Amino acid sequence: MQPLPGGNRVAIVTATGGAGVILIDAAAAAGLVPASFGPATRRHLEGLSPRLGGNPVDVGPLMSVRDDPFNVYLDVVPAILSDPNVDCLAIICHLGQPIVEVLTRLAPEIARSGKPATVFGYGIDLPDMQQSARQVEALGLPAYLELESTVKALGAAAACARGRALREGRPWAGR
Repeated sequence: MQPLPGGNRVAIVTATGGAGVILIDAAAAAGLVPASFGPATRRHLEGLSPRLGGNPVDVGPLMSVRDDPFNVYLDVVPAILSDPNVDCLAIICHLGQPIVEVLTRLAPEIARSGKPATVFGYGIDLPDMQQSARQVEALGLPAYLELESTVKALGAAAACARGRALREGRPWAGR
């Protein structure tokens, strides 16, 4: 089980820019706001590619020039999770064995971050996508085959965290 987010600031890492734009709108409808990355995160991302400093982070172009394209998530996700301006993370990726291997390496780091993350997976082979989604979920990462559910789940978690903080008289970090 993942922790509740400390606020409602979401980061989106996507292999396809169009899905990232759709998710920004869906995130707003779910009560989330796009995280504004701090200077260290922006520098790290822009060091990988000058086009990566914003949110959503579209890694697709960078993947197209890498020998091992899915490893770009290993370069991007830890930097985003370490940003204090990020409360939760949505990952958009092509489901299959290569991303399952990458997420297997990332899952412990995601867990240590104390921030919830969800995965939306797309592809062309539904049985393969479903199998990959089950493998991702076995890592403790909720996996969805429907795009908007990726941020709806994070929005629900943020709303729960907000309600709990208010009930306990604690300050809420969200906006």
